[in-house]
Amino acid sequence: MTNDDLLKMYRISRAKLEADIINLEEMKENVEKLFPKELTQRNKMYLEDKVRTSTGFYDSILKMRQELHKTIEKEIEMLRKIRQEEESGGNETVDIEELVLMMDEHKKTKGPKKVA
Repeated sequence: MTNDDLLKMYRISRAKLEADIINLEEMKENVEKLFPKELTQRNKMYLEDKVRTSTGFYDSILKMRQELHKTIEKEIEMLRKIRQEEESGGNETVDIEELVLMMDEHKKTKGPKKVA
């Protein structure tokens, strides 16, 4: 697998995530239309279920956007390393497996990121 293939996979993955986010937001909007106008005892359970469902949608959208952000960071990091290799020697090939292992190791030492 070449660097271009890996970068192309990142871009395709990001496009699919963006399409999934759009679809999920459309489903969320459709569920929000089902909220009852007034709160009666009869609608109370119905409302609670809809709130849980909407909360799940928001949580899923947030996680998908975080994943989208991670793919962008990985692509930028990879492009930076490729450029450094080209500037330093140019003739050396980049071992993708080694690069991925280095990125994973860096991620482990960096620790989890907190989302504000």
